[in-house]
Amino acid sequence: MDTDLSSFRDLESRTTYLCEARATRTRRLMPVDIPSPCTLEALLAGDVFHPYPCEHTRYIRCDDAGNSWVQDCPAGMFFHPENLVCVFGDPQGHSGC
Repeated sequence: MDTDLSSFRDLESRTTYLCEARATRTRRLMPVDIPSPCTLEALLAGDVFHPYPCEHTRYIRCDDAGNSWVQDCPAGMFFHPENLVCVFGDPQGHSGC
């Protein structure tokens, strides 16, 4: 049986790239003057990604212990509050600030 490994190599190279991207992502604890969205209720509901107030290039990620982490989207991208991912083009505009 002849096995084509090209699709496996493609998957392996993409996985390696994604791991490197995650290792370089900036994250920091939430400032104390912003209320944490990482409540027990949110964690139980699986709500772990939240928009960062007035800075649409950032978002808040909750870890399993309920800590709030501020994370930056990649350069030129904005956090989409409905899809919970970073996208090109600001879907939030300048509302709420």
